Amino acid sequence: MQMVEDVVRLSGDPRSRGVEHGRKLALQIKRLLSDDCARINCHLPRPVPEEQIYAYVKSFASEIELELPSIAAEIEGLAEGAEISYEQAVLLQVRREVLMRIRNGANSDCSSFSLPINSRVIAQTVDLNSSFAEFGTVFKIAPWCGTPEILMFSFAGLLGYLGMNSSGLAIAINMVSSDDWRPGVPPYLLVRHLLELHTVEECLQAIASIRRSSSRSLTICDSKRSVTVEMTATSFTVLEGKELFHTNHYLSPDLIPKDTINFLARHSSVQRLSKLRELTIKLPSAPTTSDLFDLFADHENYPVGLCSHSDGDLRRTETVATVVMHPTTGTMYVRKGMPCCAHKIEKYTLADQKAKPDVGVIAAATQRVTAELS
Repeated sequence: MQMVEDVVRLSGDPRSRGVEHGRKLALQIKRLLSDDCARINCHLPRPVPEEQIYAYVKSFASEIELELPSIAAEIEGLAEGAEISYEQAVLLQVRREVLMRIRNGANSDCSSFSLPINSRVIAQTVDLNSSFAEFGTVFKIAPWCGTPEILMFSFAGLLGYLGMNSSGLAIAINMVSSDDWRPGVPPYLLVRHLLELHTVEECLQAIASIRRSSSRSLTICDSKRSVTVEMTATSFTVLEGKELFHTNHYLSPDLIPKDTINFLARHSSVQRLSKLRELTIKLPSAPTTSDLFDLFADHENYPVGLCSHSDGDLRRTETVATVVMHPTTGTMYVRKGMPCCAHKIEKYTLADQKAKPDVGVIAAATQRVTAELS
């Protein structure tokens, strides 16, 4: 099996970037699309005809083209480079929305935090079903027409997921559930668009103006602010603070009544949120990067703890990667696979920023976090 290259570098105008992405990852993209229609039908008791799936995908394509034309051009390039249809390339962007439509349910996934460690650290697990670990990819996207350089963790064929840029902006993403999903811009592509901006304030303005397809929680930080934006498809609220934690249920009083997470998933989400806070307080006075990663290896509430196990069932959630970002130094660390396994931690650095040592923290900053969380 051909392995995904360590870093996929993209440059040029949007269409050129898409072509480059498609060509470099064509084998992985085609393998995913040919496997139960991007592994959508593996979740269903009876397969849905592909023509039915792609008919729904077209309703998203028109919204993406209207709201984010440069992203639409990149999707067109992706199709050309991978030698797939435009509809197939769009499907890779809206797969979660399609699954919700035909299965009427969204899995809980991902646990994240943002803390004033080394100025700022933002970290999360990437928890997905369908055994997606093999498609996990780090992308470096060169500046174009005033956009910053982007360092992003995503998947073969998916143009956005989580990441940071050379302006010091970083974004983590968590699933939350609401009942107002619709055709629009999927949050993964919204994150990609936001990573082309420079500040939290610019991101909030963009979120307010773009028609979104579905619910998510985004934790966004720059050099001055750290916020969590909890979204339904049609509304959003902003939570702001020096220390932010999120799992998969709404925290804002305004959105709690709109939460459609089921009882079992909510229980897991509440437990993980409590455990994140507890383990953060227990961090050493100067935690290393390994300490931050090991925090996510907790198995309380197994198999759906911070370290989530699918035990070989494609329909269940599994932690496919953990990502730690230091936006002020332009450094991202990625450990692929479940946190409890001894996978190597890989380091990636933005070329436009000067890397500084970030293996520890200022003790006073950590003590302040500990005191405020106690």
